[in-house]
Amino acid sequence: MVAIFVNPAMRVIFFSSVMQTLLLSRDKILLIANDTSKEGEIELVNTSLLFVGGNLSLSQNDFLEKLKYLCLRRCRRLKQIPDLFEAPNLEILNAEGCYELNDFPSYLTRHKSLVKLVLYRCSSLETLGSKLEMSSLKELDLTCCTSMRKPPNFGECMKNLSVLSLAGTAIEELPTTVSCLVGLKKLYLQHCQRLTCLPDSIQKLKSLTILDLSFCPNVLQSLHSLSALTSLSTLRLSRCFVTSQESWSYNLTNLVSLTDLHLSQNNFVRVPINIHELPRLRHLNLDYCPHLKVLPELPSSLRELYAQDSESLDTWHSNVISKVCCGFAASANHDSDGILQMWVAQKQIGLTTGEEIPLWFVHQEQGNGVSVTLPRNETLALALCFRLCPMNSHNFLKLTRMLSVICNGEKFIKKDLTVMRETNHSQHFILCLTSDYFVDQFCQDYRFELVLPSYFEMKVESFGVRWVCKPDIQDLKKSGTETS
Repeated sequence: MVAIFVNPAMRVIFFSSVMQTLLLSRDKILLIANDTSKEGEIELVNTSLLFVGGNLSLSQNDFLEKLKYLCLRRCRRLKQIPDLFEAPNLEILNAEGCYELNDFPSYLTRHKSLVKLVLYRCSSLETLGSKLEMSSLKELDLTCCTSMRKPPNFGECMKNLSVLSLAGTAIEELPTTVSCLVGLKKLYLQHCQRLTCLPDSIQKLKSLTILDLSFCPNVLQSLHSLSALTSLSTLRLSRCFVTSQESWSYNLTNLVSLTDLHLSQNNFVRVPINIHELPRLRHLNLDYCPHLKVLPELPSSLRELYAQDSESLDTWHSNVISKVCCGFAASANHDSDGILQMWVAQKQIGLTTGEEIPLWFVHQEQGNGVSVTLPRNETLALALCFRLCPMNSHNFLKLTRMLSVICNGEKFIKKDLTVMRETNHSQHFILCLTSDYFVDQFCQDYRFELVLPSYFEMKVESFGVRWVCKPDIQDLKKSGTETS
């Protein structure tokens, strides 16, 4: 017989046989099972509960009928899901970290009330059956189910599924029935290194907003299938381009909603995507691209660029930085977020004294600080360039948001600046601000400085400033759309 211990204040019941925790509320039962079962089995049979107050008496059938949430998290020896055939109202089943779980009952693949199914790190689980027909399911997490080679087919009733993660599985392809997931918003496929292609039916996922294909080098030939995903806002393609060939070219112009593009840890020489034709792109990540030689032409909508530890990058022999700053100045008046932030690696060879800061930043000084006077021309924006250098060659990775720029001794940027990361290489932090940030200072002379946290082992070696005025914008328009 199961021994029951009751904590009336917490309304928690503990089952001493398998250390199950039962949380009772007015209309649902939450059952949490801990990993103490020697046989690797948990049974919800022959269960009869009597609540201390005498108001709740549940037979086995009553118990299962009212069961809403079953947590089997980290029951490492669990090989089978307990019998839930008579639990029609179950909404959440969490079996995260059940490493020996190797069987998923077929009746659960047709469960009509289950909303969330978590099988994260069930590394022995090979299949969920041939087809899922779970009409209420909204979230399915199969992350790191490393034995799973073939995902199930999806029934037409699965229109409510909004989050699907197959990340870190051994799948080789997605079923064509993925098109049935018309409500899918987030699809995670990162680290599916055996995935060979994407089905054309993925084009029917019109609600998809996030797609992660990082570390999936074999899917590049299928990128054309993404052109119909007009709601896609975040696309991650980190570590997909594993060779440095220059022949790659992908047209993603139809991704009109794309705001975040992650291309870090790639080996391309040039970015093979027409970045400047993405009208709403705001965040671009090109970190750790060791062979990248030049920045792509960037859209005026861009607000954050990361290109750190891309040591082959040569930005100073092109006009990419000036063009993006001028494009920002021309468009930012219609943007409530009037700040552009860029972290860009500095090429370590081929620079002479005076080239540390691009000459486009006409006011330059050594050290941390530069003084400038507001010009009489109509000023649209202020562009700042800080060159940061490591103080030693053995920096540990440190991240901080504790960056601030001060003007005439006072902090004047209220918004949090982007994350700064220490590196063993020189890098540039470039800021472009709309006139709203300095017109309220009511003065003609300004001195700007960058404040770093004391524990950071990097320092500002030099500093450059340029006021972006109307003539700069006019010159940009005259120069056309020449790409770098």
